[in-house]
Amino acid sequence: LLFAPVRSQAEKMALQIAAALPLPRPLALPPEADSALGKTLAGLVRRRVAFHHSGLSHAARAQWIEPHGKAGELDVIDATTGLAAGLNYSMRSVAVTSTIYGDARFRRQLRADELLQMFGRAGRRGLDEQGFVITTKDTPGLLEASPMRLRRVQPIDWPTLLRIMENAKDGPPLARAVEFCGRLFSKQTLAPDLASALPESLSNERHAPTRLEFLVPSGEWISANRFQKQSHPLSKCLVHHKDAWMPALRVAKTVERFPEGRTCRIEMESDAGFFYGREVPLAHSTKDGFRPMPWIQKNLGLRADERFSAEALAADIAPLVAERWIPAAFHSLIERGPTVMARLSLADVPVEVQVLEDCPPLLDPPRRRVDAARATGGDAFNPPAGSAAFVWKTLGLVDEAGCPTTRGRVFSRFQNGEGLMVAAALENSSYPVEDIVQHLANLRGGLRFSDFADGPSLRLAASAREAYGHLDHEGYLQGGLCPGFGEGTCEALQIHHAGGMRAIAKETESLRRGDLERARLEWLSLLRHIVHATDPDSPRWPDLRAAAQSALREK
Repeated sequence: LLFAPVRSQAEKMALQIAAALPLPRPLALPPEADSALGKTLAGLVRRRVAFHHSGLSHAARAQWIEPHGKAGELDVIDATTGLAAGLNYSMRSVAVTSTIYGDARFRRQLRADELLQMFGRAGRRGLDEQGFVITTKDTPGLLEASPMRLRRVQPIDWPTLLRIMENAKDGPPLARAVEFCGRLFSKQTLAPDLASALPESLSNERHAPTRLEFLVPSGEWISANRFQKQSHPLSKCLVHHKDAWMPALRVAKTVERFPEGRTCRIEMESDAGFFYGREVPLAHSTKDGFRPMPWIQKNLGLRADERFSAEALAADIAPLVAERWIPAAFHSLIERGPTVMARLSLADVPVEVQVLEDCPPLLDPPRRRVDAARATGGDAFNPPAGSAAFVWKTLGLVDEAGCPTTRGRVFSRFQNGEGLMVAAALENSSYPVEDIVQHLANLRGGLRFSDFADGPSLRLAASAREAYGHLDHEGYLQGGLCPGFGEGTCEALQIHHAGGMRAIAKETESLRRGDLERARLEWLSLLRHIVHATDPDSPRWPDLRAAAQSALREK
């Protein structure tokens, strides 16, 4: 199983591998495979090679490639990350060709837990006794993979809090949200009055005063002004690694900041664990002893014919090398083939760290910038600038008393920023609900349909930007539109419905049947959600629900 960063790369690798591999036993396929898979993919499958990605139709993936893979009838599968989860069959070996993966126009680095999931396809419990990870110097290995630490997502999402506030019967709505967060053991800092509202959200005011904060092991963010820069030995420092604080020398990247040598793992005595150090080549083994490396001979003024015993290397040569190389300490020797390596401990190497009273020295702690403004008290709804409640008020989701508005109630019926766009469309009385229902296909379409973004569904984006401007609010708005919004999805689905895949292929080569299938399913899911959601007491909601029901009956 070869994981490729993008679809085109998976297809290209599959074609190259199929051309290079011998074909002693072609896989027999019935004639209908050519129409289901296409001639290219069907030809590859007959050669026991396949590519797999979300652009393929569901039938091609689930009825042909995956069953043959599960039966062990395919020698090689080139896939994107989608094949890393959910399919219960064994692949003997796995290689990840790149850690940079993408969706449409965006690229990102794979997380360590995603790598672990991908490598986990090598072998299967109950099916295999072992699996293999194939790696090169340019591809990731198992050391770069690790499980994710489970924790509550913070903060609690806005739609949930607004629904809680909507149903508050006694007292201020925000006090009900405070109580709710407390019952869920949320770390979100909420004050029980309307004056301080919901602090701790990042500010979206670009020119507001800000301050730098560092994360400490207690989980708090502390102002950088309270820290002092000092020099401490590495063995005394903590480093933040994979969402946890660890001793600095228990993290390989800590010692990789020293360019000489290579990272090695040094076991401590009495099963006390391990720490990372660096190892450098010290000598070559010969028939009459150990010959120091040429650069050591030159730096120490040794003759070319001088030989040393292992004891002499450890006692006389290695400590001198450690002192001249970096302020490290010689730990031990280890033989790797004909080469003797000196393992060096960096425990006493001084590094610049951030020091806070009653806290261990922190090496490169995570940092953030936050709004330094703080609101003053009062009885009016005056949330601090930069807080979540301040954004709610700015977007018109709550009124002057802190109660959810009609827009806020519609927003709370959806997740992420989808409700913001639905609310903006409903507020435009000249926007027919029948058109809104069709245009909702854009909400989860993504960027693959941008070539079709010149039709009537542009009105949905225009309504949102008229209501909110081109604002960014992480998780809810990007340029005034909800994350995942895909202009042109509605038009692409209509063209496909009228003329099939051939009509789409004439317009763009970036789309596949699987993309259209997924977009249609997401759209139908949104319509069902509207049909079954509670009425937010919005004037046009009953009409929207009826139009969604009608569209579902037609589909």
